[in-house]
Amino acid sequence: MLTMLLRDALGCKTCVVFKGWDHAVPEVMVNYTWYVFDITIQHLKPPIPTYKYYEYLTTYYSNIASSIKGFIEYETGEDISLEHGFPGK
Repeated sequence: MLTMLLRDALGCKTCVVFKGWDHAVPEVMVNYTWYVFDITIQHLKPPIPTYKYYEYLTTYYSNIASSIKGFIEYETGEDISLEHGFPGK
């Protein structure tokens, strides 16, 4: 819902990561930087750039971080992991 609001109402580039886990995590691009909106984060002050989000996951949720194999852009099929602060495939 937040992803659609940011995209449709404000015209921001958005995506959702971790669909299929216990929750989905919306991301939004602002001034050419991706930021994550995850309400479960307690150790970082928002806004949270995605590269810091990956660092957070590796520190506090290594099982999730280690299972990330890459983010694939739906429309192009490209691996956009590095753009989102995560290692590629």
